[in-house]
Amino acid sequence: MIAIGVSILLLLPSQINPIAALQTRMSPGLIPLMVAIGLILAGIALIVQPLLSKTDVDAIDLDQSSTIRVAATVLLLVAYTMIFPRLGFVVTSSLFIGFFTWFFGARDPLKITLLVVLTPLIVWLFFEKLFQIPLPSGLLI
Repeated sequence: MIAIGVSILLLLPSQINPIAALQTRMSPGLIPLMVAIGLILAGIALIVQPLLSKTDVDAIDLDQSSTIRVAATVLLLVAYTMIFPRLGFVVTSSLFIGFFTWFFGARDPLKITLLVVLTPLIVWLFFEKLFQIPLPSGLLI
């Protein structure tokens, strides 16, 4: 995680250019910068946590179901990026949040419905209204 965060920080200046036609108060590099810093901090926390723990930490044991879940997650994230421009942020994110919560064990219909509706809406409000960064609208034109 630390390596990915540092890579993002190193590539950020060469990969993100301001868009002249898009007038925003935020730099286009703000969100990737926040993600990079978050990844670095999470990586450091993952290294420090076992060192501070008083219990023995066993090696990670990936069984077949865990491997299938990891592979399915990677494939679904690829699918998400492919259909994102066509369906838009809110619809695509709602579908994938619903599927992922079910896939990883959530079965309460009320909780799943709240996540499916509120999470993409809140994220959309932050980007569109607070950061003034437009997201693909897709089906919600």
